[in-house]
Amino acid sequence: MEIEGKGNPAFREHVWIRIDEHPPEHWQLGSLRPTKEMIELITASK
Repeated sequence: MEIEGKGNPAFREHVWIRIDEHPPEHWQLGSLRPTKEMIELITASK
């Protein structure tokens, strides 16, 4: 936002963010596609 808005704080008011939620089996962490077991380990540690 800072780059696109060229330092104009009013630009932030006009930014829309779309978040699509998917089941954990469709998640991706960079080039890594976590398995169900990996997701269970990650969520269990919290």
